[in-house]
Amino acid sequence: MSAPVEQEVPFYKQKWFAPLIGGSGVAALFITSFALTANFVGTSSTWNAIGDKVNKIWTMSFFGSLLLFIVSAIYFNQDSPKTIYFVLLLLCLSLGFSYSALAVAAITSQ
Repeated sequence: MSAPVEQEVPFYKQKWFAPLIGGSGVAALFITSFALTANFVGTSSTWNAIGDKVNKIWTMSFFGSLLLFIVSAIYFNQDSPKTIYFVLLLLCLSLGFSYSALAVAAITSQ
């Protein structure tokens, strides 16, 4: 009896490929969103001046979050024991970012 021959799986069918590509897209969307936010912070406080920029930032953040959900669903359907660590990480990040957003919003501009 001979040992079964393992066929090599193409890289795009590997279980890490879809989460890696999707995760790169998530990172790009969120980094762009943060860069746009940092670019116009302090320029003006009227909605007419910042409305278009804010809508662009909200759109990028929304699609980044949606892509994060899709990538997470794909990854955790493949390897479910690590799900709790990812959920805990997102929980802690969201609490930290929420608190920092409230702290920044409480700062009054002069």
